[in-house]
Amino acid sequence: MKIETTKEYLSRVEEAYEAIKDKKEYKRTIEILEWDKDLDEDLIGDLEETEMDLASDLHNADSIYPMHPIIAALVIDIYEDCIERGNKDAMCNLGSLYYTGRAGEQDYQRAAIYYEMADKAGNRQATENLG
Repeated sequence: MKIETTKEYLSRVEEAYEAIKDKKEYKRTIEILEWDKDLDEDLIGDLEETEMDLASDLHNADSIYPMHPIIAALVIDIYEDCIERGNKDAMCNLGSLYYTGRAGEQDYQRAAIYYEMADKAGNRQATENLG
């Protein structure tokens, strides 16, 4: 689901927070969501930058556990939105999610597709990941 406004962004963050707030194994994820859900809509500057910061933070949070399905969906949606705008880091990060399977589905072929996209866009990490 494409996030087009700060209001939609804050709504998705709140939805994700409510979905997992009682799960102790997602402690860092909860902290990140608590921080963002309390942001003032008027103080969010560049929405894409805010989204990528959140997605990257959630991508790395509580990494000993698979992502909660709601969090995985949010992170994938954000990365896909940013990829549509040409964000090479989102391409590489989405490739990483498919490579590790942390978002629920391990798929080396899909990982390679996103790594190749990111590599062509100039992301050095993607180039290394393909090597």
